[in-house]
Amino acid sequence: MLDSHIRKQIDPVLDSIAGQLHRVGITANQLSVAGLLLGLGAGICVMQSAYLAGFICFCLSRLADGLDGPVARQTQITDFGGYLDIVCDFIFYSFIPFSFAIAHPEFALAACFLMLGFMGTGTSFLAYAILQAKHPKTTILPSGQRKSFIIWVV
Repeated sequence: MLDSHIRKQIDPVLDSIAGQLHRVGITANQLSVAGLLLGLGAGICVMQSAYLAGFICFCLSRLADGLDGPVARQTQITDFGGYLDIVCDFIFYSFIPFSFAIAHPEFALAACFLMLGFMGTGTSFLAYAILQAKHPKTTILPSGQRKSFIIWVV
């Protein structure tokens, strides 16, 4: 619901940064992997109770994840890039709660529930993507942007 309003604000900024990254030779796949590595770094910081460093790594990870799509759209969207992005995201989404569970075992049950929520929604997303592949719809948004795959709400 809020995504369409927020996207109008942040997409021009992300597209501008993506153009600069593309000009210096940084690829979408490199950003996906960098986002994962920064996310793993965030988790390791959490395990060591270095929360400020973890927060900085977390924010940089999410920035890299937010930029891989715009870079891909300015160059070439690939199936492998879409796959790599999702795999990196799932590893990140499960590693952060895992890291908190390691750092604070007394909250491990809460971390497990959070991870369960991430995996449940992620699995639902991927299952819908499989159905979409069987019953294709365009992956060009009304704004003209292309995506590797998209969920349409009917």
